[in-house]
Amino acid sequence: FTSLAQRLLEVVARPDADERKLRMAGYSALSALISKSGNDCLQHMQPLTEEMLNHLSNSFKIVDRDCELQGYICGVLTALVQRLRDRIAPVVEHVMEGAVKVMTAYQQVRGGAQVLHEEALLLAAAVAQSIGRGFERFMPVFATHLKVGLQNYEEETVCLMATGVVGDLCRALEGTIITYCDTILTILYTNLQHTAVDRKIKAAIMTCFGDI
Repeated sequence: FTSLAQRLLEVVARPDADERKLRMAGYSALSALISKSGNDCLQHMQPLTEEMLNHLSNSFKIVDRDCELQGYICGVLTALVQRLRDRIAPVVEHVMEGAVKVMTAYQQVRGGAQVLHEEALLLAAAVAQSIGRGFERFMPVFATHLKVGLQNYEEETVCLMATGVVGDLCRALEGTIITYCDTILTILYTNLQHTAVDRKIKAAIMTCFGDI
């Protein structure tokens, strides 16, 4: 595991890594390696998490319109969080700080538009699933971004994903989700009544009501 991971890290650091999307392919392969490796590799995933947080921090020197590079790094971090579960606790503050920074940067490069970065959303959801009620401390900041995703029904994939994340939050936070329910339910009811909202989103909303 460590040998393969190290080689892939060397690939993404190559000077020509931007040619033919080599850097993106390297991060994708790293995500697959993490997801499919055995539990005996978990001990090697914690230092790799810190390495990827450094990659994410350094990536903000160049931010394109889609925050594509940040998205691939978030994908690797999501795979790590899903494997490490509660072992992610020592660096969880940095992981969420990175996820929120990507969400904010994405809105900025889109000219302040009310948009939500898909991979950063998935990373935050993975953290919530991993640390459960401990995620409550991140909610004041994360809830504002989640609200954007729920309201932006024109971006069907992200809205659908955000609706599903509400269910994840209900399972993670349990009773403490009640603090945010008024806002969430108002948006969900509005989406349900709106004729322009896709049927798949409306079906997901019904499931979300059950979770709440």
